[in-house]
Amino acid sequence: MKILVISDLHNDVKRTEEILSYYVDQKFDNLFVLGDIGYLCVNSLNRFAKDITAVLGNNDEYGPTVESADFPLPYVNYAYRFNKLFVLTHGHRYDEYNYSKPFDIMLIGHTHVKKLYQDYQGHIIANPGSITYPRDDCPSFMTIDEKGIKLHDFITKKVLSELVF
Repeated sequence: MKILVISDLHNDVKRTEEILSYYVDQKFDNLFVLGDIGYLCVNSLNRFAKDITAVLGNNDEYGPTVESADFPLPYVNYAYRFNKLFVLTHGHRYDEYNYSKPFDIMLIGHTHVKKLYQDYQGHIIANPGSITYPRDDCPSFMTIDEKGIKLHDFITKKVLSELVF
């Protein structure tokens, strides 16, 4: 099983279509979307609704994104993969500092800055950055499989960092 993780699309249909082509070409099984999608990108994502686990971003709260989506957009979502409990959140309401329920891996968006680390309790905290408006060195996304998590440069698809389970 392979999972593609994206966040903070902000209505950039061109880049959304590019990452969805990669999703299909690389034969991913699931798509985790960490919010700030934008209503223009929802139509593109709706084609993959059955594969999507997503959360609502702060910018999605104020437009037609929710009404247009063929997939649920709660503030927090959960998935169980690779014998690990994933918590998905955009980050504007919950993050690693104010979430008290059990989890193995927390996936967070919102900041447009990629990060990947394991905390002192053994939790993995990961942010895929943004494929559209990065606030660090490059646009990025994340992949997850049974071996671990990898952060990728959106342009070159090269692995920037990884954390093995």
